[in-house]
Amino acid sequence: MKVLHLVAGDLNKGAAFGAYILHKSLLENRVESTLLFTGKANNLDLTGCICISNNIADLFRKIRIRLWRYFLLIFYNHYSNEAFSSGLGVIDISTLERKYKPDIIHLHWINQSSYKYNSIKNVECRVIWTLRDMWPMVGGHHYDLNYEINDLYKRRSLDISKIIFNYKKKHLSKKVEYVCISKWIKDLAEISPITKNNKIYLINNSVDTKNFFKDESQSIIQFKDQKKLILLGAINLNAKYKGAEYAIEAIQSLDREKYAIASFGKISKQLKDKFKSFQYTDFGQINSRSQMREIFSSSDIYLFPSIAEAFGKTVVESILCETPVVAFNNSGPSEIIEHKATGYLTDVCDVAGINEGIDYLSDKFEIDKSFVELTKKRFSSKESALKYINLYNKL
Repeated sequence: MKVLHLVAGDLNKGAAFGAYILHKSLLENRVESTLLFTGKANNLDLTGCICISNNIADLFRKIRIRLWRYFLLIFYNHYSNEAFSSGLGVIDISTLERKYKPDIIHLHWINQSSYKYNSIKNVECRVIWTLRDMWPMVGGHHYDLNYEINDLYKRRSLDISKIIFNYKKKHLSKKVEYVCISKWIKDLAEISPITKNNKIYLINNSVDTKNFFKDESQSIIQFKDQKKLILLGAINLNAKYKGAEYAIEAIQSLDREKYAIASFGKISKQLKDKFKSFQYTDFGQINSRSQMREIFSSSDIYLFPSIAEAFGKTVVESILCETPVVAFNNSGPSEIIEHKATGYLTDVCDVAGINEGIDYLSDKFEIDKSFVELTKKRFSSKESALKYINLYNKL
């Protein structure tokens, strides 16, 4: 069985890394798996992985992305510098099929002006598409925070997101079978006019469970022993759906003598300034799994305030490092966290609930290690790979 994975972006980040972990597990299970990607791949084993971009193509793609953002800022009043994609990429998926001759094409995250959405319908083999955000089922938004199934129909005919939505409906393929990485995403896929008439499955996301565990080495955060350390972060914490505003509001009421703050990922100076009254460390972008493990292990609480999240890979990683998580009880993370055993769940956008969770997890709380082991088993790449292999065999 030959499986061809297609993903956009840097291979060691976000959705692309999830695809990479699955690919590696498939190889371990003797599946003839090939992964094509368009970004960087720092310090990864690239067996079976092929970068189909080059410097010229990458420059052209970046120019397209920049021009697209300028266009949206000028002409689309619903745009707020969030991820918003048209599907008008430059890579024809049917051309890749003819070149690599797979039995199955497995799509992951295909944006950043990379792959052509309308070329999917020209593919002759079976197609699996793992839904790693909301984009395949709505218009241009990757996370549509005001998602209503009829909302796009109500908008004026020249609304850009509605145009993209209709474009997707026009070019959708009946051959595509969708895999959702959480029940929350599956529930949305089952009511979207774009995806609801195709087959839809639920398979947990692949997580690197081998490299995340309680690291007993000396803390990399010098003031760890004096205060409770609250960690927050994401690839882009500035994105509205990441809910940083709720975390900041909750943190402002905390005792500066009891708590310290640390962050990682992309975070604006404006957000960093909110933590000036605390002892504060910013680790910036993290590309090392060992460093990320040390940061999780050195923290007392991981605050994950996303108001919409397809899964929540860092939630799993934190729990594996035995650091409990505070999150909202409404999307992917609520299916990972066991309330009051591996973390604390509160109503979405409830700032008081965040503070209650921090207080609860700070007061002699010990994470339930039996649930840590259960989390490790549920989200292991081996477990996910076996379920995908079973699905491949059914096609």
